[in-house]
Amino acid sequence: MLQDGTRVPLADHQIDYLVGSGRFSRTYLVELDGTLVESPVTWYAQRKAWDMSPGYDHMIHDSFRRRATHGCLMCHAGLVEPRQPQGFTFPHNELSIGCERCHGPGSLHARRHAGKVPKRSPDAAGTSHPEDSTIVHPGRLDRPLAEAICQQCHLQGDVKVTVRGRRSGDFRPGLPLSDQRIEFRLTGASSEMTVVGHVDQLRASRCYQQDQRLSCMTCHDPHDPHHPRDTLAQATFGRNRCLECHQPTACGEDDTRRQATRPLADSCTVCHMPQVDTDIPHIAFTHHRIAVHRKTSDTKSGLSDDSELKTIQDLSRFSDIERDRILGLGYYRLHFQRPWSHDRFLARADRLLATATKKISGDTVMTAARAEIAWEARRVAEAGRLADEVISSSMSNLKHVPRPCTSRCRFCSSGKTSAKRCRCWGN
Repeated sequence: MLQDGTRVPLADHQIDYLVGSGRFSRTYLVELDGTLVESPVTWYAQRKAWDMSPGYDHMIHDSFRRRATHGCLMCHAGLVEPRQPQGFTFPHNELSIGCERCHGPGSLHARRHAGKVPKRSPDAAGTSHPEDSTIVHPGRLDRPLAEAICQQCHLQGDVKVTVRGRRSGDFRPGLPLSDQRIEFRLTGASSEMTVVGHVDQLRASRCYQQDQRLSCMTCHDPHDPHHPRDTLAQATFGRNRCLECHQPTACGEDDTRRQATRPLADSCTVCHMPQVDTDIPHIAFTHHRIAVHRKTSDTKSGLSDDSELKTIQDLSRFSDIERDRILGLGYYRLHFQRPWSHDRFLARADRLLATATKKISGDTVMTAARAEIAWEARRVAEAGRLADEVISSSMSNLKHVPRPCTSRCRFCSSGKTSAKRCRCWGN
C-alpha cells in the first residue's frame, strides 16, 4: 500500500543470482518455473542508488517478466546451454566467466600439463616449438583475431544476425567473430554513448588506424588483479600508456589548462578519452575514441528515409546469397525491435529473404522470419503455409518458431508434439 492509501500488486520473489561485479551496477535474476527473469530494480554504484533495471526504464514494462536470454548469460555468466525446445532455461556449467571464454577449450591443455600430451609437438620439418599449441594465446594472435575475443561481448550493434548453422554460444577464441554472428549499425540512429560501443569508437581513432600495436589489450589486462580501480590510478595508468608512443611536448593545449585537469594534472585521458553518460541510466563509461572531444548540444538524430543497415564486420567471404540472407534477417529484426520504424525495412527484408529462399532450403530461421513478414503484410494464407512449414520441419527445434501470439497477435506453436495453430488463425 502506498502512503496515500492506494493498494498496488506486490511481487515478492527470492533473488537467485547476482549479475555484475558491483563496480558499475548490480542486477538480480529470479528463477520462476525454471526460467530466469530480471528484477525490475538494479543497484547503481556510481550514484549509490536503486533505480529501474535496463529494459524496465520506461512507463510500460512487464514487471517480473523480462526473461534472461542465452545472449544475456553468455556475457554475464560462464558456460550455459539453453535447454530445448524452450530456450529460456539453462543448466549452469560454470557460473562466472572462466578461462575458456578467452582461451578456448581447455581439455587438451589440461592433458598436456598432466603429462598425457607431449609438451612440444614437432612440425613437419622436425623442429620443436616452445609455444603451447594446445590452448589459444590471445597475445600471439593477429589484432583482428585477438580483438574478436573481446568483441564477443563488447561489440553489440543495433541488430545482430547469427550465421546460418551457428548458435549464440558457438564462437571460439582464435576464429573471426563473423564465423558466428554479424553485427549491424543503423545509419541515422541515435549516436548516444552505449555500454557496448567501445569497438566502433576505438576503430575510429587515428591512433588505432595508424598503429597495429594498439588494441584492447594495450590497456586492459583481465589477468591483473591490481589493475587500477580508483580514478587517480586510472588517469596515471592511462597517461603512461599514451606516453609509450607520444611525447608530452606534442600536446597542443596550453600548459595552464593541462595542469588543471583532475584527478591527475596533465592527464591525457581527461581530454582525449572522457567519461560520458551511456544509454543505461546512471552509468558513465570511458569514451574509447581517442580524439579531441567537443561537447555538442544534441548527440541524437532520428531515422530518416536514408537510414540503412551497415555491417560492422567484413562480409566479403560470404556468397551473394548468404549476404542476402544475413541482411534480410537484419532488416526483419530491425523492424520488430523498433515497431515505430519505417515499413520499408520490412519490405526490404521481404525482398532479400525471398531471393535467398530460392537458393537456400530447410532454413527454419529464415522461413519463420518470412512467415512473420507475411503476417504483418496481411498475406494470411502465405503466413500460415510458412508457419506450418517451420513447425513440421523440425519439432525438436521449436526455439526457432515465431514467438507465441502476444500483443501483436502473431501465430504460434503450442509446443506439443501435435502442433496446432494458435486461435488467432480461427482454428
